[in-house]
Amino acid sequence: MAKSTKTGHVNPQQQRVIRRVGPSTSLPHQNIYELECLRPKEGGDPCGNRYGANGPDIDGAGTGTGRKCPVCQHGAEGEKL
Repeated sequence: MAKSTKTGHVNPQQQRVIRRVGPSTSLPHQNIYELECLRPKEGGDPCGNRYGANGPDIDGAGTGTGRKCPVCQHGAEGEKL
């Protein structure tokens, strides 16, 4: 298991891995993971949005940029959980 897919891992965009959901429907031989956005909203509370992401996308598939939240960072739509 890669470091980026371990439960509790936080990527560079402050998205935390919650759990492995199961096989990906959009990327062969990969899994979908539930992520939770920890980025602070206006007022200081975390965004808290939860969404699905393919394993290689969590830390940016080699780019090191990391998956962005679809709500507060206008990232790509999340995978179905």
